Amino acid sequence: MAAAGIACALALLLALGAIRHGRREAEWPRVQGSVQETRTVIDYWVPASLQVEPQPVWKAEYKVAYFAGRREYASWFDCGIRGETKEFVAARAKQALTSPGFSCAVKYNPARPEVSVADCR
Repeated sequence: MAAAGIACALALLLALGAIRHGRREAEWPRVQGSVQETRTVIDYWVPASLQVEPQPVWKAEYKVAYFAGRREYASWFDCGIRGETKEFVAARAKQALTSPGFSCAVKYNPARPEVSVADCR
C-alpha cells in the first residue's frame, strides 16, 4: 500500500515537471529554419522470429539551420518518416522537401540557443 502511494506521488511529480517544461518551451522564440541536409539512420531493430533475421526500421532526419540573434545554429531533427528500407525512407524525405508549402519552424531556448525543437512539414 505504501509503495503504491509513493509510486502515485512520483508519477504526479513527473507529470507536473513535464507540464512545466512544456510551458517554458511554449514561450521560446520561434524562427524560420532551413533544411541543410538529410540523412537516413536506423531507428530500431525489429526482433528476429524463428525463421527471419532481425530487420532494421529506418528513419529520416533533417539538419535544420536557424538564426538566434546574429548567430547561426544547426541541429538534426527526426522528420517523422519511417520505413523498412533505407532507399524508401531517403526518397520520401527528399520528396517531402519539395512538396508545396513545406517549411520548418524552429523554437529555441533563449538561454541556450543551441537547444531547440523543429517542426518541419
